[in-house]
Amino acid sequence: MEMSDRTEDGSFKVSNPDAFGEIEREEWRKVEPTLMEVIEELRNNDKIETQFRDSAKTRLTTCIANCDENSEIWNAFGRVLDDLLFLRCSITQF
Repeated sequence: MEMSDRTEDGSFKVSNPDAFGEIEREEWRKVEPTLMEVIEELRNNDKIETQFRDSAKTRLTTCIANCDENSEIWNAFGRVLDDLLFLRCSITQF
């Protein structure tokens, strides 16, 4: 499993992007290009150095993937609960 700091659409991965409101999304759109430019510059100038043994890298990659998956499940669960509460409120109003 390859570790990536990008999502499928090429944007920088952030924790729990579904929790962003419109203001946070707009701010992130402003900050992301500058942040990515700084990170790329640091990488290109060998200012970022991370060394992992293969076994540690595999465990870390698996852990990050599990966190991403758990976050997606949690967000989906929250949306289902919101929908159920909305439906319950709609039914009781009639």
